[in-house]
Amino acid sequence: MRNRLVIVLIGAASLALAQTAAGGKACTLLTKGEIQQALGGAIADGAPAKGASISDNCTYQAGGGASVMVVVSRSPANQQTGDAVEKFRLAMPEAKVSPVAGLGDAAVLIEHKALGTQISVFRGETNMVVQIFGKGRTAKVSAAVEALARKAVARL
Repeated sequence: MRNRLVIVLIGAASLALAQTAAGGKACTLLTKGEIQQALGGAIADGAPAKGASISDNCTYQAGGGASVMVVVSRSPANQQTGDAVEKFRLAMPEAKVSPVAGLGDAAVLIEHKALGTQISVFRGETNMVVQIFGKGRTAKVSAAVEALARKAVARL
């Protein structure tokens, strides 16, 4: 439960000052098959977050405690894009943070040993996070999260 809270807090940090949710779209951005292909193994259907939230969340459970989370929210345009990489480096000095080219107005790959691997994408007023938990911090996981983020952004 503590890991889930930390995960949600990281997603919220990357979607800081979000004003409204994106309208229930998170579970439509990726298919179960796409996630199975990226991670291998069985994946449960996406489940939207329950309760009130400033963002639209969808979680896909995988074996061994692993999961994929998609978070979408809205905030003022270009609010996060300026120095996104530097902002994340300051917020998470223990993580490996790097820009991702060709994805939205700005995109940042964050690899954190304890909290998983995520890509935060900023496009206009839409902010999206695709995060993989429980699969370690490897080049394969980074490639999987980037491939999933590219598919999800194309459907925003």
